[in-house]
Amino acid sequence: MLVLDQIVKFIASKSAGVLVSGELTAAAKLADQAVDLAIREGSEVCLGYAYGVRMLSSHFLGHLVDAENDFAVGSAFFGNPDMREIPAGVVSLLIVGSWNAWIMGHPDLAVKREAMMVAAADIAKPHDRVNSWYGSARLRLYMREYRDAETLAAKALDLCQKHEFPQQLGLVECILGCARVGINCANEGIALIRQGIQSQREAHVFAELPDWMTNLAVVLGAIGATNEALDTIEQALAAAPEVVANEPERLRVRGELLLNQGSLDKAEGDFREAIALAQKMGAKAWELRASMSLARLLRDTGRRDEAHTLLADIYNWFTEGFDTAYLKDAKALLDELSA
Repeated sequence: MLVLDQIVKFIASKSAGVLVSGELTAAAKLADQAVDLAIREGSEVCLGYAYGVRMLSSHFLGHLVDAENDFAVGSAFFGNPDMREIPAGVVSLLIVGSWNAWIMGHPDLAVKREAMMVAAADIAKPHDRVNSWYGSARLRLYMREYRDAETLAAKALDLCQKHEFPQQLGLVECILGCARVGINCANEGIALIRQGIQSQREAHVFAELPDWMTNLAVVLGAIGATNEALDTIEQALAAAPEVVANEPERLRVRGELLLNQGSLDKAEGDFREAIALAQKMGAKAWELRASMSLARLLRDTGRRDEAHTLLADIYNWFTEGFDTAYLKDAKALLDELSA
C-alpha cells in the first residue's frame, strides 16, 4: 500500500504533468488535493512540493496573488535537501516564482528568485541545467537583455539536443529565436520560433505555447507581415484558453497590430481591455506596457492630458526596477507627455 507521502508526490506530479498540456483547471484541482493531503502528512518535502505545484497552476491561470501566497508557504521548505530528489522540483518552482514576481511588478524580487533557482540547480542533472538556463533566459527576455538570454538559451539547446529532451526542446528553441531577433538576427530568429512552436505541439506542451505565438506575431508585425501577424495573434488567443497569465500582453500586441492597420478604435479597445485585465490580475508589468501603448495612441489623437494621467498612475506605483528597459521607456514617454 502506498504511504501518504508517496500519494502526495504522485498527485502533485500528476498536476504538473496535466498543467503542461494546458488543462489548468484539472491541474489546479489535483494541486488542491495534493495540498490537503500534504497538510495531513506534514513533512516539509510534501508541503513544499504540494504548495509549489499549486503555485504553478495559479500562476498560469492568472491568479497571481494566489500564486504568491502559495510560493510564500512552499518556499519555506525548498531548502530541504530531499526536495532535490523530486524530478524538476525546486528549479521549476523557483522559475515560475521568478516570472510571477516580474509580472506583478517586482523585478528585483524576480532576479532574487532567479539567483535562488540557479543555486538550487544540481549541475549533475542535465534536466536541472536545461531548466535553470531556460528560466533565466526567459526572465532576461522579459527584461530585454537579449545577449544574456541568447547565451543561456544556446547552452540549453545544446544540452536538449544532446540528451533528447522533447518537452524542453520547443521552449528552448523559441526563447533562442526570440533572443536572436532581439540581437538583430531576425530571419534566423523567426525560423527558430516557428520550429519551437512545432516542437511544442509535437510534444503536447501547450502551457507556454500562446506566449511564443505572441512573440512570433510581434516579430512578423515588425517586418511588415501584418496580416500574418494578426492571424498568429488570433491563434495565440485561442490556443490555450485557460492560460491567462500573459493574456493582457496578447491583447496589447493585437492592439498594436490593429493600430498599424489604422484601426484606431479597435486598437484602443484592446489596450483598454488589456489594462482592465492586468489590473484585475495584479499584473503590473502588463498594465504598464498596455498603458504605454494606450498613452501613445491618446497622444497621437490629441488626448495628451489623458495619456499623461493614465501613464503616471501606473508608473508611480513602481518602487523598484527603474534600471529596467520598460520602466526607462515609460519614464521617457512620461517626460515627453509632461513637456
